[in-house]
Amino acid sequence: EHDIEALQFASERLRFDRSLVLSAIHPRHANNNNDPDAAEAHDPAMTTTTGTSAAMVAGEGDVADHDGARDDPWDDREFVLEVVSRDWRGLRYASDALKADKEVVLCAASQHGSWGLGLASDALRSDPDFLRRVVAQNWMAMHEASESVTRTNHALSLCAISENEEAAEALHPGLWNDRTFVVNAVQTNGWTLQYVED
Repeated sequence: EHDIEALQFASERLRFDRSLVLSAIHPRHANNNNDPDAAEAHDPAMTTTTGTSAAMVAGEGDVADHDGARDDPWDDREFVLEVVSRDWRGLRYASDALKADKEVVLCAASQHGSWGLGLASDALRSDPDFLRRVVAQNWMAMHEASESVTRTNHALSLCAISENEEAAEALHPGLWNDRTFVVNAVQTNGWTLQYVED
């Protein structure tokens, strides 16, 4: 069975093995799972059928640079984008710098808004413009947006409820005491009336 979550039990050496990491991602998680050309695009080592656990025990493919120091793939933007495009949970292992990379985080959050954004840097979770991009793709990201933004940013909150009225549950409670916001919310999505108190 293949599951990227198995990496939490692997040593640092094994987590630095690029082929091993990619082989840990089950095809059902891959965004291009239905792409007929996907099989040709992947290295056979990435889709081994021997099982993730066996591959981890073997520990083949460890990479080191010319000085003998281990190359950290989780600080490699191209590699992390490839991993996250297949399974958003790969963002957990990315370097702090890449957890603050807008394209990388957007890739993860578009798959699973709340948990994907939850793995991002505090700076991105507090960036109103970036949050609007994320919420426009997955309103559930509002659950992990910084309170400092959700408390005051009407545009972001309205963007979320325009996608789904259930996003109202993730909004800062204080917004519902603001009549101007309530009127705009109801005009944006009439179903938000159920969240308005008398």
